[in-house]
Amino acid sequence: MSGFQLLVKSYKNGASTSINLRNKTTGAITASGGDCRSDTLQLAAEAQGIHVNVAGTITVIDSDWNTAAFVVAAGVYYPYRVRQIKATGTTLGASDFNLLYQPY
Repeated sequence: MSGFQLLVKSYKNGASTSINLRNKTTGAITASGGDCRSDTLQLAAEAQGIHVNVAGTITVIDSDWNTAAFVVAAGVYYPYRVRQIKATGTTLGASDFNLLYQPY
């Protein structure tokens, strides 16, 4: 491993039941239930990047609240700060990507 991936200390699979999501309106936190993709809930802890296991498209809301769709390749690390993984526009299944946390 080299570069960005060396800075990452932990990751959670997008299908992990231990990912907490936050309701943007109420601020209430809930467990992901095994799928962190949502059009209404954001990640309780901003991810520092994404590692993709299969090729496809992932739609995210970044740290500046911009929505962007990326065509991604399998096995690649993407060092984008992510607040939300949108269900709409994302072709990857929840188990097809990992959220990267705790850099440095």
